[in-house]
Amino acid sequence: MRSRSLRKRTFARFALLFAGVLVGLWLLGAGYGRWEAQRSADKALKQIALKLEHDLSSPNARRSPQAVLSANLPLLRDGNIAVVITDHSDRVLARSQAHAPGSSVRIDSCWRVLKLSNARYNIIVSMPWERIHRQLNAQTLVSAVVSLLGFLILVAGAWRLTGATLAPVRELTQQARGATAEQRRLRLESPSNDREIQELIGSLNGMLARREGAAGIRGRFYSASSHELRTPLQALSGHLELALSRPRSVEEYRTAVEEAYSQTRRLASIMEDLLLLSRLESRAKPPVASVYLAEVCNQTLQEHRGLIEARSLRIRMSVDDSVEVSAPESHAEMVVRNLVANAVKYAVEGSEVNIELERETRLLRLNISNQCDALDANLDEMFEPFFRSQAARVSGMSGTGLGLTIARAVCAANGWEIALRRQSGGIKASVDFFAVYTSN
Repeated sequence: MRSRSLRKRTFARFALLFAGVLVGLWLLGAGYGRWEAQRSADKALKQIALKLEHDLSSPNARRSPQAVLSANLPLLRDGNIAVVITDHSDRVLARSQAHAPGSSVRIDSCWRVLKLSNARYNIIVSMPWERIHRQLNAQTLVSAVVSLLGFLILVAGAWRLTGATLAPVRELTQQARGATAEQRRLRLESPSNDREIQELIGSLNGMLARREGAAGIRGRFYSASSHELRTPLQALSGHLELALSRPRSVEEYRTAVEEAYSQTRRLASIMEDLLLLSRLESRAKPPVASVYLAEVCNQTLQEHRGLIEARSLRIRMSVDDSVEVSAPESHAEMVVRNLVANAVKYAVEGSEVNIELERETRLLRLNISNQCDALDANLDEMFEPFFRSQAARVSGMSGTGLGLTIARAVCAANGWEIALRRQSGGIKASVDFFAVYTSN
């Protein structure tokens, strides 16, 4: 069964891996030691056999096999080697030890045997192997015990090491558990100076800061929504109450009803924008189509033609009619319409509104700039719901204050980039449309 403890899983994997490596090394070492002992023994036996064969075959020394053995007895005793010399009918001609094996070449636990034959003799040299065999077994057992002890010591150290490595994670868990819902600003303290832990703390605190920021924006949104909805509702209720307070003329009733209708339309506009924001947050996107940016810009300018003429605004547009964007049609139109409408509404009288398009690889950047009065707020605040600058409130310009909020939500839903930048005497709004193409 898979353990839910990271420490136990890490320790178990390390222990199994190290045990496998240790067993493999132990088997390799034991096998190599046994092979090396056998190779050394065979080498010594072969040297003795070759020397005896040379002594027996030398034309200058026609000695009997027994005499040859007698001459080499000191060498045989030093190497603890037994020799049997037979003819080709296996008749023993000479023997250095009474119990030396002399039948055939064999390798068993008692003797290590090598047989060398020439034209006249069979030379059988052997070495007692039982004692060496026991020594090899003992060495193998000792190495196994030492390896086991080393394994136990190492895994105990690994258990403590994994615990020490994961200790900062446990401390972070305790910090998180100690946090309460009443804490408005929660930040985690780093329990270690290690770079990886520092990076983790930075990422977590960044996430907490973003969540706090989102919660703050959401709180301001709810507060602003309540205020924006309450204002037309109070006005609507006041006008109706005033109209019903006493009998009035037809003209007075008409005035009250027209004012109530105006406030009702304002309420409907706010509700439509709020519903649109809700749909955008649900990530439900309409199908993609080809949108001509120049056409959308011209339509929006035509809708505000009266305001443009009344304020003597100059419009300079450099957008090719053939440029099209592959995007949800309603989304692209919403962004362009909001930005163009804002540029026209808040431009200084008699100034210029500039609409231009920059092309880059797989990117179209639409820039809409105007000259406007100095703003009394940070540019980032302009994207917050129901934001209206002091200049807009003083001028009585119509609007719900949700235009830029909707534009940013639309861009976020489609992966576009929107930004506001200050420029000499005004503001430039930029939107980067991705996945674009131009028609021929």
